[in-house]
Amino acid sequence: MSALNHTIDDISPLIQYAGDWRQSTPASDPEISQYLNTTFTTCNTAGSSATFTFNGTAIWIFGAKRPNHGQYRQVSNCVVEGGSIVIGFSVSLDSTVTILHGHADPPIYQTPIFTATNLADTTHTIIITNQQVNASRSYLDLDFITWTSTPRKGGKQTTTLHSSESDFSYAPQAAWSTNSTASSTSSDQASVLLTFMVAWAARWGVPYSTVGPDSGAYTVSIDNGQPSTSNANKLNTTNQVPLFFASALGPGNHTLNITNTPRQGGQVLGIDYAVAARADAASAVSGYVDGSIAFHSLVYIRI
Repeated sequence: MSALNHTIDDISPLIQYAGDWRQSTPASDPEISQYLNTTFTTCNTAGSSATFTFNGTAIWIFGAKRPNHGQYRQVSNCVVEGGSIVIGFSVSLDSTVTILHGHADPPIYQTPIFTATNLADTTHTIIITNQQVNASRSYLDLDFITWTSTPRKGGKQTTTLHSSESDFSYAPQAAWSTNSTASSTSSDQASVLLTFMVAWAARWGVPYSTVGPDSGAYTVSIDNGQPSTSNANKLNTTNQVPLFFASALGPGNHTLNITNTPRQGGQVLGIDYAVAARADAASAVSGYVDGSIAFHSLVYIRI
């Protein structure tokens, strides 16, 4: 099966921002329409970072190159682009650093500011950090991220699970309100458990969510594993934003637990529906790739 590209916008909770990042607005930057979906997240303080973990074989980080942007550093054993050592920000991919240039006049938008291909098909972590060594070229922005995964061979079947179905278990039940389209809660530590079955070997999974000013922080864990924390609280409301990514789920029953952990009263976690996709049994039996069964699974959640 062909490789699959996945794209998340800068407002995705999959990206963990630390430091003084802020979402730009038309009032703060008249060039915002040049960015994907008219959104970008920016910082101009040293040490502010954005972290993203993914499973796949290639990744592209898109942003802008502008007059107020400095040079920036990746990590590929200190390879220097253009012979310059001046650093505006750094990108660390699996602890490897490379130095690149982020300044352009006239500006260039929706352009890759970091690219890595031919990666091992496994889990990778990338960190982009503003080093801000030049006060007049202090800005770093993030527009969107695209990465590539390589699914195994085999056909796919999909099933839609609405939030009112028995596959979802809400606790405590009284903390949740459910209507014909969604279930939601504003109670701290209220949780939803989705139980799903993988016939063979799951390849990857992606839940989806609405993010916005009424949303808040939440934790996600699969099969009682270590919870990961994300924050869906954003400046504007956006629907169908990916909020979690999982891979390498083995055959059998699995559970996905999402817990509301609001940082302010009234912040909401909601569930609309899930879509599970898995290869059909005939394809799974016939195809072995790289010593693994040719079978993969998806889990989507939208709130």
